[in-house]
Amino acid sequence: MTNFHCDIILLLAEQKCINKAIKVAVNSKFKDEKTHPHQYRIYKYVYDEFIQNLMLVIKEIENAKNFDALINVIDTNKPSGAGELFCYDVALRIGYHKKLLPEKIYIHAGTRKGLIKLFGRKIYDIIIYNDIYRRR
Repeated sequence: MTNFHCDIILLLAEQKCINKAIKVAVNSKFKDEKTHPHQYRIYKYVYDEFIQNLMLVIKEIENAKNFDALINVIDTNKPSGAGELFCYDVALRIGYHKKLLPEKIYIHAGTRKGLIKLFGRKIYDIIIYNDIYRRR
């Protein structure tokens, strides 16, 4: 079985500049041009618009000092049609390129459903902190 994140991360490692890393991160394609399974249902125009948006804030991306700042820039500049998981995946990929990894657990799509079942209540947070177990 292929480890999809590792394949894209290896492709990102080959990118020498942030511009190309952003394109690889957003396009979500492997060397064989197959799309990452998380992004199968996204329309092509969403990828194009996302890349354009991020190129306009490239300095903010370059200046991000941690994953929180990076994902905030990504999320703030996402186009319509880019959901939580896509934004997280793009931030994670760019974060790998910049050596900025998450220090918290970010909640998106499927993980939120699992947490709702686990805790028996709606989850509005986008980040899990260590004390979530005490808030049960």
